[in-house]
Amino acid sequence: MSIMTHMKDAREIIKPYKTERGVRYGFDFQLKGIRCRRKSFISADEAYAVALQIRLDIFSGSYDPSRYFEKLQKDITLESFWYNHHLPIIQKTLKIRTVKGRVSCFTNHILPALGKIKLRALDGNKLEQYLLQKAREGVASSTLKHQHIIAIKALTRDAVKLGYITSQPPIRIDAKLKNTKLTLTKSQMKSILDEISKDTSLMEPRVKSICQILFWTGLRLGEALALKSDDIDLAGNKLNINKTVAYDSKSVTSTKAGIDNSIPIHPEAIEGITAAISLMTDNREGWLFQEENTNRFIYPQKVRSQLKAVSTKALGSKLGNKVTPHTLRRSLASMLIDDNTPVDVVARLL
Repeated sequence: MSIMTHMKDAREIIKPYKTERGVRYGFDFQLKGIRCRRKSFISADEAYAVALQIRLDIFSGSYDPSRYFEKLQKDITLESFWYNHHLPIIQKTLKIRTVKGRVSCFTNHILPALGKIKLRALDGNKLEQYLLQKAREGVASSTLKHQHIIAIKALTRDAVKLGYITSQPPIRIDAKLKNTKLTLTKSQMKSILDEISKDTSLMEPRVKSICQILFWTGLRLGEALALKSDDIDLAGNKLNINKTVAYDSKSVTSTKAGIDNSIPIHPEAIEGITAAISLMTDNREGWLFQEENTNRFIYPQKVRSQLKAVSTKALGSKLGNKVTPHTLRRSLASMLIDDNTPVDVVARLL
């Protein structure tokens, strides 16, 4: 009971003080004849954690002064913070495939360019120069905005929470990065769908089915790949969406929004759905798009590359090369809104 009492009182000994770099925290206490003093903590929580550990070690008889008094990492680099603090946090809070994407983004791009910079020295100018350089290297603006920037913001947000920096550096997007996302017109989409419907060597039959389903339902690619025969109710004109293919293309996980949904089946989608059912491989669980004699689903990259090939043939290389599975989803939403479908209805559908 006395130990717990001491532990609860530990926070009371944390004292703030002012320095040229802002407020810092320290503690000074004596326990069982041992004097413990330390300053220069960036946050009260950091000081409290060390003080609490010292107290516990004193009570357990394992106190070793050399363990707690190494130099505080005031000048921690982005790379060190990523590996020692941010990565363990996202591994506990994000989905596995999201973590893999973040790891790839940091190890292949962000850390080679910014890893050795001190976290406190990371400012808007450095981040803007980094983004512009990546744009010059050919990284798509959508990738920069939806992977790199989100990854950097998440890291700096954790750095603020843990007290290593006082505020997040602003990320200014240069006009060169503000490219609008591709949305196809009705005539452009019709050209692609007409090309998909043809017997073409550019697209495998099951990929054809996926692309038809993607456009006429507005599904994400992972959600379409995860469809099972019992998700489809042709008599009731319903399609149940409750899972998505994971990053490894072997397993399924919850949808991006984390909710189950049931959407109406557009008459034009029936062709793709019935074709997919007829082409199903012999698997006991009823997956529409699982590869034959394997537990893998059709690779998303196969769908992307074949859709791009067909789109290039239909629209030319300049525009066709930009078409992705998600373009179909965006284009459907745009067409529905153009046809005066209420925005909230479109949002619920997607």
